[in-house]
Amino acid sequence: MKFSDPFGLDAFSAFGQAGFSAGTAGATIKIGVGADTDGNMCVTFTTCGRIGAGVSGNLGFGVEHNTANFCEGDSASLGVFGNVGIGLLKSLSVTTSGDNVKTSACVGLGGGLAGGSQTCLTKTICL
Repeated sequence: MKFSDPFGLDAFSAFGQAGFSAGTAGATIKIGVGADTDGNMCVTFTTCGRIGAGVSGNLGFGVEHNTANFCEGDSASLGVFGNVGIGLLKSLSVTTSGDNVKTSACVGLGGGLAGGSQTCLTKTICL
């Protein structure tokens, strides 16, 4: 299945996310579906370990932009995250892997205030 991006974005995806931060540690899990300017449609499975400060938890949906096209297989990335809200938690993260910068924004049920650094592993499967 091929896709053509009329906006010129490198890769764009929508995802579901569950995450938590407690004290100095936390984790997130994301499952996404997206497309890139090479016409690839892919599914991504991402897990992140987090180190920082604060307490938060969420279950939500979001969008992600990548500055590089999808690359099938496994990849690792490093970055930062921030969570804030009560009832409706907002989450923002930015990670890098080589020349690819991933920017994610998520809104969902939850609450708290947390921020710090994260290490993520992503498995990408293209259709």
